[in-house]
Amino acid sequence: MGTVADKLTYLGETKQAIRAEANRLLSAQGKEEIAEGDPFRTYVDKLAAVDTGGVTPREPRQYLNFDRVDDHVEINAAAASISNKQQITIEAMVWIEDIYSEEGQQGEIFCGDLSTDSSNFGVQLRQNSGDDTFIFGYTASGRTGFTSAFSSNGSPAKSTKSRWVHIAGALDDVAGLIRLYHAGQLVVESPSAGPTSTMDTAAIGSRNGVGDRYFAGHIARVSVWDAALSHAEIAALATSKPDITDSRLLHYWELDTGTTTIPDLVGSAQGTVNGGAEWVTSGIPGYR
Repeated sequence: MGTVADKLTYLGETKQAIRAEANRLLSAQGKEEIAEGDPFRTYVDKLAAVDTGGVTPREPRQYLNFDRVDDHVEINAAAASISNKQQITIEAMVWIEDIYSEEGQQGEIFCGDLSTDSSNFGVQLRQNSGDDTFIFGYTASGRTGFTSAFSSNGSPAKSTKSRWVHIAGALDDVAGLIRLYHAGQLVVESPSAGPTSTMDTAAIGSRNGVGDRYFAGHIARVSVWDAALSHAEIAALATSKPDITDSRLLHYWELDTGTTTIPDLVGSAQGTVNGGAEWVTSGIPGYR
């Protein structure tokens, strides 16, 4: 392709061709076409209207950035609904900014906790230390210390910086299993240890009851389910929002308000931003 000028000409012609085809589709459905000066993000948003019958899906642009120091969202009212469960699923979109490479470093994505017992935790979905994988785990009802079930053994679900990825954990103690999903795919399955314990605190971005294990990066669209979702359901959540009319959905926080109050769009566990977490603009590509 030769010179830099040649390459720029080629790129410009390619963009024009894409816009022409996009406008053909938009015009056929009577929708607003892409203007010559529109940025590529606008191409995506307007073409989304073609796939959704004319309704452009809302794509939040602001998400919380957790600083690994003291930022977290308190959602203590969610603790009761995840206590003493045989089946539960927790899922979220995360953007990693700091790799936990040293032993003892951990970043909680979601954690239900026992504030009266610093040696235990309730349910947690976290970025792990040392081997830099993700973990879904919990302390079973009636257990002490770390007699818990984890999904981490042999997990290939590595943290990747500067990109959005979907993480989910599902407890199915009826089947005797705990599962971890990464980017919509099952990556590890381990034996469970009984129902979840009784919890009295919960947080997004840290272990709230103890006040440590702060996350580094963005967290968005966290949901908690009163069910062990199937592989297909988890895969669907990796690219789409939860159906808020699903009776199994206990809590759903989009974390896109730009304020210190985080509404629970399904339940009554309104969140409160702590530690001065900042809002950042970061769209999730292809996430309707």
